Amino acid sequence: MYGCHVPKTEQDGSIKYDRYAFSREGWTYAQTKTGEEINVPAFGYFFTEAMPSIEINSIKKYGGFYIGRYEVGIVDYDTNVITSNTNNETEWTGYSNGKAVVQKDKQVWNYITRDKAKKVAEGMYANNNAVISRLCSSYAWDTTLKFIETKNAEYATNSEGDNYSGSLNHTGVGSTARNNIYDMGGNVWEWTTEVCSGQVYPCTGRGGSYNYTASGDPAGYRGADSTYDAYDYVGTRSTLFVGL
Repeated sequence: MYGCHVPKTEQDGSIKYDRYAFSREGWTYAQTKTGEEINVPAFGYFFTEAMPSIEINSIKKYGGFYIGRYEVGIVDYDTNVITSNTNNETEWTGYSNGKAVVQKDKQVWNYITRDKAKKVAEGMYANNNAVISRLCSSYAWDTTLKFIETKNAEYATNSEGDNYSGSLNHTGVGSTARNNIYDMGGNVWEWTTEVCSGQVYPCTGRGGSYNYTASGDPAGYRGADSTYDAYDYVGTRSTLFVGL
């Protein structure tokens, strides 16, 4: 279930499909943007990503994109597999024989590395030529937050997840709370295709997790992790673009 069609709004100038630095009062680590680099001064990292041609071409032609209402979930998985990436594998996942879904009340697909998350997201609609499924890019994530801010100006700092700083909700963020895309913060960190400058931590996660706070790590925050990080508090979110 994809719950947010973010329209092309360049015509009225209100929202541009782009990457954004998020800075809010009370947020300890305010980001800045210089050219194509977004900097997080607290750690000295910067984050970059080229405009994905598939995404921008689809938006220009069809007027927008869709982003998952819920984190990517998993069904039909083997509950007996070991959820520990002891070999530091970049393609590792904590589950086997699972099918990725975007549905309410499903087990959230955590224990997944960024590279595996990318393959899972891209394979969700591999047999459907009408749409292209992708791991969420920084452009899709940031533009969605900007779109949400038109409804709630404080969203990027005060994200509305019911599982911020509490227990992990394995059935997926939003399933017992708002049931919509406004709940992008908390529960699990969500892998994106954005690249971090850290040699040890080149992968980028967004949205914070259940063991963080909305004020410290809001939905707009960028976190850096390694290629083999895969924990209970790490998951992903997918996007859909109309096929060209």
